[in-house]
Parts: sequence; structure tokens; C-alpha cells
Amino acid sequence: MRTNQITSYLVKDDMPDMLSIIESEIKSTKEGRVLTAQDVAGSLKILSKFQVDLIVCDYELPDGKADHVLDFMKKNQINTPVIVFTSRFDLSMPEDSRLLHIIRNKDFEELFRVVRGV
Repeated sequence: MRTNQITSYLVKDDMPDMLSIIESEIKSTKEGRVLTAQDVAGSLKILSKFQVDLIVCDYELPDGKADHVLDFMKKNQINTPVIVFTSRFDLSMPEDSRLLHIIRNKDFEELFRVVRGV
């Protein structure tokens, strides 16, 4: 039986050092497993195999954008909350009930605050 507590995370970034920083922060503040992917294809593969409770996603990846992941989730009725982070300050995304928060300018302090609050 699942509880309301978040138990698994998917973190996506194409830069291994960023991936490591975010993964380490989540592991230090939350219980559960952290799955990682460096591209959209890898994240879709994970979402096809595992139930994930929270997704932290870089907006731009080598093979697509966060929008592609949200489209896949919509088509497959995956309602996992998503936090998108980006180096772009002017990013706007279509409204989506799964989109929990957009972190602009890769503000890691804000990202970690939001993750800790979930």
C-alpha cells in the first residue's frame, strides 16, 4: 500500500555534475530512491517501467524538452508532479496540472526548497 510520502524521484539533466548535485541533495533530505536520466528517451524509459512520485527535470535536454515528457505523461495517464528547472529566465510553458513549479535561472536554492516542501 502506498502512502502520501514521496518514495521515488526521477531527476533528469544532461550535465552529469548537475545531476549529481541534485541527486545528492534529494538523498540528503528525503527518503527513497533516486532514478536519473540524461535525456528525454532515458526518462521515458524509466517512466514506462517505474512509478515515480516526483520528477525534477531540466527543461532542455539533447533530444527534446520537458514538454515532450509532459506529453508522454498525459498520453499514458501519468499524474506525477513535475518540477522544471532551466537556465532561461523567460521560459513559459503551457498550463499542465502535473507542472508543480518552474525554477528559472537554475536557482538551486529555490529548487531544493521546493523539493523539501513536497
